[in-house]
Amino acid sequence: MKVYKINKYWIASESKQDAFYEFLEQTDGIEYEFDITELPAGEVDELVIQITLLTDEQLQKEYVPCCSDGCEKCDGRDEPFYESFQNVIDRTTKFPAVIAVEE
Repeated sequence: MKVYKINKYWIASESKQDAFYEFLEQTDGIEYEFDITELPAGEVDELVIQITLLTDEQLQKEYVPCCSDGCEKCDGRDEPFYESFQNVIDRTTKFPAVIAVEE
């Protein structure tokens, strides 16, 4: 399993394509990634989508919150429990999956 960081989403997926489609689903087609309400004449609005494939070393050594809205591990704690990307992948059952979101 690979982990792609697409903008602020870390997504576990077998392919970049599946990860990108999951990103689009999570962001409702990217409409919330930038202000689409108005564009003054002569101005340019630009949206950059950055995709990074994490290395095996990053999967083992970088830590993320175990959840985003409370789970058994962090129940009753003031701060979430942190674990490696690999541990989050190991307990995830459905892919592609968002395994962390940068705040």
